[in-house]
Amino acid sequence: MLPMIRFAYVMAIRRAVSGWRLEAVLFGGILLAVTLMASSVIFFDLLSNAPSS
Repeated sequence: MLPMIRFAYVMAIRRAVSGWRLEAVLFGGILLAVTLMASSVIFFDLLSNAPSS
């Protein structure tokens, strides 16, 4: 069982290294999406707590 897990690990590493550009773009996109979602929650929370004029 251990050799099969080791083989799967090596294959996953090889695949990630071969497609590093795609991995970098996906990571950047996910990071941007999470940042936008978090900032919108903070912004709307501040708006709801702001005094109305």
